Amino acid sequence: QACEALNEHGKDDWYLPAQGELYVVWQNRLAIDDFLLGGQLYWSSSELYANLARIVRFSDGFQGFINKINVAYIRCVRR
Repeated sequence: QACEALNEHGKDDWYLPAQGELYVVWQNRLAIDDFLLGGQLYWSSSELYANLARIVRFSDGFQGFINKINVAYIRCVRR
């Protein structure tokens, strides 16, 4: 919901990326910049089950999943 409501840089077509898309963002993190790289987890829109969502850890590219009650960061992307 946060990404869908986002209006930055005159753009309003933001969304929360799927796990594969988020991993591509991680691969390009140095060129994109402005990431927290100290082991923080970033949510993707991909779910494993109703209560588990897939994540990418931006310090090392680890991909996994955590319970949705846990705290993680988001990185909105544009279409």
